[in-house]
Amino acid sequence: VCLFMFGPLLRKVFTNQYGESLVNDATWACSPAILLFLIPSSRRPGQALLTWPSVHQNFDFGLLLLIGGSLAISQGFSDSGLSVLLGNSAANIVKHLPPFVLELVIMIIVSLAAQIFSCIGV
Repeated sequence: VCLFMFGPLLRKVFTNQYGESLVNDATWACSPAILLFLIPSSRRPGQALLTWPSVHQNFDFGLLLLIGGSLAISQGFSDSGLSVLLGNSAANIVKHLPPFVLELVIMIIVSLAAQIFSCIGV
């Protein structure tokens, strides 16, 4: 929380020669995890609070790839204009449908998209 509160002050410190900030919200979100790898443990002398073998053993990297892939698909849809094209096409197809049928079509499309791209990317 403190990193997000003092982020604007720290962004002024971490800038490049053109005045662009070198840190963003993702930097502040990853900072505590990085600190856990650096802070020494009192229960296990000579080791950090978090070690890579424990992360490798207990973390589900498949989930990380699923979320990252869905975010990449979402960004690709936005950057390429595919989301606008699909939205305009759908609007032209369903503009003469009754409201109940339109709601049913929207629910089916969203459910199918959520199953294909996972809930994060939709």
